[in-house]
Amino acid sequence: MSVDARRRANVEHILRRNEIGGCGDAAVIFAQLARAKGIPVRLVDAVRKGYDGRGDFRGHVFADVFINNNWITVEPVAGRVIGKGYNRIRKDGTIISYIPFAKGLDFSSMGTTTLRAIRRKSSKFLQPG
Repeated sequence: MSVDARRRANVEHILRRNEIGGCGDAAVIFAQLARAKGIPVRLVDAVRKGYDGRGDFRGHVFADVFINNNWITVEPVAGRVIGKGYNRIRKDGTIISYIPFAKGLDFSSMGTTTLRAIRRKSSKFLQPG
């Protein structure tokens, strides 16, 4: 399934597919579950620090939850609370840092429903190679 098709999927589509296709699917499901519990949540599209725009897109989707008057970052794929900042920790302990370029209730509200839109919105955050 293409990135564009995944970005348009809602929780029902993801569950019907019976697979999580990536970080976007995991974030969408996490957000729906958090909202069902009354926790405000927003999705965060981010680009990897150091990515120069060549080759496959190097991005990730995080979620921010609003608890005790603070936005706290969550990494839905790993099931990990990060706190502040946008970092992923690999199994080998390597930390990968990301720069957020869009935040919103869903991909549609962020204007990132296609790979082309993602590349366009993230382009000002790319670092020359």
